[in-house]
Amino acid sequence: LKDMLSKTVKAHGNKNAFLRKVNDSYEGITYKRFQKDVNAFGTALLDQNYKDSFIGVMGENRYEWCLTYMSVINGAGVIVPLDKELDPDEMLYIADESKMKILVYSDKFNDKVEALRKKSKTIELYISMDSDLSAYIETGNELIAKGDTSYTDIIIDIEQLKILLFTSGTTGVAKGVMLCHRNLLVELYGIGKTVDLTHEDTVLSILPLHHTYECTCGFLVILYKGGTIAFCEGIRHIAMNIK
Repeated sequence: LKDMLSKTVKAHGNKNAFLRKVNDSYEGITYKRFQKDVNAFGTALLDQNYKDSFIGVMGENRYEWCLTYMSVINGAGVIVPLDKELDPDEMLYIADESKMKILVYSDKFNDKVEALRKKSKTIELYISMDSDLSAYIETGNELIAKGDTSYTDIIIDIEQLKILLFTSGTTGVAKGVMLCHRNLLVELYGIGKTVDLTHEDTVLSILPLHHTYECTCGFLVILYKGGTIAFCEGIRHIAMNIK
């Protein structure tokens, strides 16, 4: 996936990878900017000695969720996507089971995160997508400018555990499904051969990104094809967002 992103940047670097809504209008984030942010955040995490740690991500569908996901799986550690609808005790169970060291979260879920802070014995670092992430990216860019290539030089083992995805627990407690880059690449290749997607397409991401279906079809395969991703603000806003 690291190589995939590099190839897409080479082919479509100045094209918008994401459309992020700011106030009432959309601003574009290019593939070059996305890769730069990914490298910066990954470098900052390694600088704090969190390489190969289990890192949780929790929030609504947004650019920062995708940035966190790619930064972690492309060298920083193992990503653990969390369902934002879980209650704090369910989140605590997943944090304990995965030995989660970091949680990257959206401020919309501050109440749940605060409850988790009081109980979790494994999470050492909480990073807000809204108030902390930009500082990490700035730090990472400064380190890279000074010659730090600890993150960008990482060669990915496509068989190594990089995604720990917990099931909904329909028939009992949630269980962690272990995925690697090869698992996702096979899916992306298959989708790319089956679904007629091109770099000219724009996708509105609606389903939760922590689901593998949306993560592959509404996120990763779009990056693979060089398309553009926008995010739905909610079921009531689908028609307006499409427009």
